[in-house]
Order: sequence, then structure tokens, then C-alpha cells
Amino acid sequence: MEMLGDRTWKAYYSEERERRRGELEARVRSMWDDPDPDVDAVLKRGGALSFPHTYIDSSFMPLLRTVRAVHRSGRDKVLALGVVHSFDYDPEKEEFSLDGLSFMLDLVESALGQPKIGLKRRFVVRDRSLTEPELMVKDIESKGNALMKELDDDTALLITGDLVHYGHGYSMTEVAEDLGIIDRMIGSDLELLYERKDHLGYLLSARKNMNDQAVTGIVAGTLLGSPLEHRVFSCEMTDYSEVLGTKRPTVVASVLYGVNRV
Repeated sequence: MEMLGDRTWKAYYSEERERRRGELEARVRSMWDDPDPDVDAVLKRGGALSFPHTYIDSSFMPLLRTVRAVHRSGRDKVLALGVVHSFDYDPEKEEFSLDGLSFMLDLVESALGQPKIGLKRRFVVRDRSLTEPELMVKDIESKGNALMKELDDDTALLITGDLVHYGHGYSMTEVAEDLGIIDRMIGSDLELLYERKDHLGYLLSARKNMNDQAVTGIVAGTLLGSPLEHRVFSCEMTDYSEVLGTKRPTVVASVLYGVNRV
């Protein structure tokens, strides 16, 4: 892997995708018709899929499976909830978390001649003036409710998020070598969010676990209502030690999961 250096994440990931475009197109062609009934069923039932925005070796398959499920669902639009990594820029212009999805949608359209999917990118930013977690949750839920009008029978709901950032590259003082702890973090967060509908507990846990889906997860849970259930389809511990020039372990959890109404 190349080091990030002085590039922005948006530039780094864009350069990576374009440099490898021919290879990625060939992989899409070879895998497009592969069966994936469990993932496809999530969107067919009106649920949501969550994909990572890590580097392409880890995010390619989750992105392909997600976009393939959109096409197989019969829906022609997507409401995509993006992570906002900084309060200091305009997410519509500078945020990168939905760029991989845009790339895969375009690649499938250009390489395979698949129908164009209308993409509605939405970046929900919490009110920075609020410091009490309970008030933050209410603010996020209200913003989720405001998006309800954008979901209809022709629109698939997608969210992105990297559910744990763990290790030396993320300013952690105590780092366990056994990465099994990360699976437990992911399982606990998703259960709090969807099965228990404990948005406050989820927000606090997500912040502790450096889960960048803290806001988008609550928005998705609000949009889908209750009761809900989730299922993890794939989980990879993506090594960022080379990219960031840090000691191992420095990993990000690249997770593809689905959530449905029960």
C-alpha cells in the first residue's frame, strides 16, 4: 500500500480507484452474475445495506455486492447516507465517504450497460452547539425524520461507515494484539442500534469505539423504525499501518451488513 503522505483521503482514494480502473472493471464483469441471495433480499424487503469506505482492496466486494443488490431490487434510486469526517469543510464538495459508491455505480453503468441509478447523497451533520448526548440523539433523530419523505418504493436506503478504528495509528494508549475484541465491539454497537433501539447507548459506545457511523446509524435506525434486526455479511480487519506509517495493529473494520424490519 502507498502511504497517505500529504494527500487528502479524498484524493488518495480517488487516485487508487482510477489507477486500477481496468482491473476493477474486469472484476465487476466476472462477478456481476454471481448469486448473492441473502444480500439481495435486504433491499428487496425494503431494508438497508451498510458498506465501508476503506481502501479498494477491502471495500471492493462490499461495494459490488451493494450495487448489485440495488439493481436486483428493481429500484432506480438510492438514498445514500454519508459519514462526515470533519466539521471544517463542505461535505458536498470535500467529503469522500460516498465516493466509492459513486464510482461503483458509474463503473457498472459504463462497463456493463446497466441502467443508471439516481443517487441522492445526504450528509447529516449534528448540531455542534449541543454538548449533552441526550440532546445530540434527539437532534439526530429529528434530522432522520426529516429525511423520511425522500424514501419511497423506488428508492433503496444505503449507509456507509467504518465501524471500528483500532490501534496505534488512532492514538490508543492500550492496544491488545488479539483483534477478536473488534468483533465484540461491532456486535455490541449493532445490537444497541437496531435490536435494542438504544440510540443514546449506541452513540456513547460508537464514540468510544471510533465508529464513524455514530450519526448515520441513528439516522438509518430512525428511518427504518422498529422492530429491526441486522445481519453481518462480511467483516475484514483492514490494515492501515503502511498507509499511515504506524505500528501494527492499526486497523479499520470494513463491514458489510444489512438491517431489516422484523
